[in-house]
Amino acid sequence: MMRAFCTALALFFAAPSAAQSLDPFLLAQLESSGTVEEIEAAIGAAERAQSPDLRLLFDLAALRIDRLEAELAPLAAARALTDLALFAQRHRAILEEDPLALLERARDLFATQDRPDLAAEVSGRILIELRDVAADEATIIAALREEARLLRLAGNSEAADARLNEATFLEERVSSPSRNTGDEGGYRLVDVFYATDRARSGKSAPSRFYGSDRGPLETGIAQVSIPNAHRPGDIEAPSIWRLEFGPSPAKHIVLRSVSPLESAPFFARLSEEIDVRARKELFVFIHGYNVTFAQAAKRAAQMAYDMNFAGIPVLYSWPSRGATTAYISDSAVVRRSGRHLRDFLTDLLAETGEARVHIIAHSMGNRAVSDALELMATATPPAPGAPPFDQVIFAAPDVDAELFQTMLKAFRPLANRMTLYASDQDWALSASRRLHGNAPRAGQAGAGMIRAEGLDAIDMSSLGEDMLAHSYFADDASALVDLSTLFWRGVAPDRRCGIEAEEEALWRFVGGVCSDTRVLAALTTLRTAQVETLSEARDVITGIIDDATLARDVLRLVEGIISE
Repeated sequence: MMRAFCTALALFFAAPSAAQSLDPFLLAQLESSGTVEEIEAAIGAAERAQSPDLRLLFDLAALRIDRLEAELAPLAAARALTDLALFAQRHRAILEEDPLALLERARDLFATQDRPDLAAEVSGRILIELRDVAADEATIIAALREEARLLRLAGNSEAADARLNEATFLEERVSSPSRNTGDEGGYRLVDVFYATDRARSGKSAPSRFYGSDRGPLETGIAQVSIPNAHRPGDIEAPSIWRLEFGPSPAKHIVLRSVSPLESAPFFARLSEEIDVRARKELFVFIHGYNVTFAQAAKRAAQMAYDMNFAGIPVLYSWPSRGATTAYISDSAVVRRSGRHLRDFLTDLLAETGEARVHIIAHSMGNRAVSDALELMATATPPAPGAPPFDQVIFAAPDVDAELFQTMLKAFRPLANRMTLYASDQDWALSASRRLHGNAPRAGQAGAGMIRAEGLDAIDMSSLGEDMLAHSYFADDASALVDLSTLFWRGVAPDRRCGIEAEEEALWRFVGGVCSDTRVLAALTTLRTAQVETLSEARDVITGIIDDATLARDVLRLVEGIISE
């Protein structure tokens, strides 16, 4: 049986399409019951593909390590963790994985197996990584002392003394009153208010503060830095090809801090922030499958920054494992989060008063959102003409299409406008459909695309440029223009940029029409300035766009947006 399974794996992973290699059938089998040998066969097949998928290789390697630990092979697992950490270092920009977490696991495994020599060797790698990513001095001092301890256990007293001396020197330098800390500059900070039912990991580093285990509902504030040279739609990360070995706030989007707050002070702080903002509004972003807390926080900050959102970005992060091999695990936990999300949204509406609240749900996160909205609608139906939410956007929803349409009938009254972004180029949803017995997904465009009363269904297939054609809603400047327009005025699709009528109750997004980043900048400026008339808009546009043709096109767009 194993031979047949491995043959199927080899035939499948040898396919030239990287997107096909993410088919959940085989990944689900590997995740639930794959042996070390079967996983190794999958890794070998994936490596031989025409365009090896680095994300898949990483996740398969991580799954193999889990199996090794489960089969009581800790030394093999520790060596594999060390190798995987090096792989994560080489491909930071693509993987966005933290090598430190892998190295620390390897060090601890070696130590528990009475191999302080190997644990000390890994500790040396940890120290190099900490210096590469410009960790604070206290963290580096602790790492030096830990390496010294392990070196002494391994019988290398001379090296241990050298590390202790280095730690002492650094402590003295830190405590010196004449120390000049300098000023990094080159970036701006975005505060992302968050709620999550992830459990804390026990790690202090912001990127690892929350893990993938289930936990109680918790709130707080995450601070993300955006480089001044940021390009709209990008999530800048270090790349070894640019000789960047660690994140730099002046070059990359970085999660700099995570600060939990109890519910009362959280909502008090949120209310204070709303009161001083130019626009009394916020959006709640709910991420999809295969996303860590850190990745979700950076995405929420990027969208707010790119739209020059005058309100407050809020993240709801459910306990996705952040791995391509964990589709089944994510599917099992996301529906549980729907109840917690319902509770959070209910409290959010009660505590923020008259503020406009928008929702952006992506991929599998739509399952939690659909459940939460249905529960809210059935528990307390909104008063006629007074929906609690302004804009609700379902982006590439990985939800059964028939179920979504049924639930929509219950929760449609909860928002002023509901928008569906779908695509027929979305490989992730195509794979999900196969896993679900060929049942169409709500985020799929094409002949069976959802059409429903009170829902603006927009075919976004023209924007499928990323590998999975799955994150177009935030990766593309023209898609961000549409989000910004919705948040600004909430107008119908025929009054927004690049949207054409396809047929009754169905719209098509024309890629490239509003892809110039200056269009996004102009709209966000108009929105922040609370422009209400064409004469005001004309003055602002001519002041920020020196290209006469582009200025004319933007003004024509604005005429449609603000006309009554």
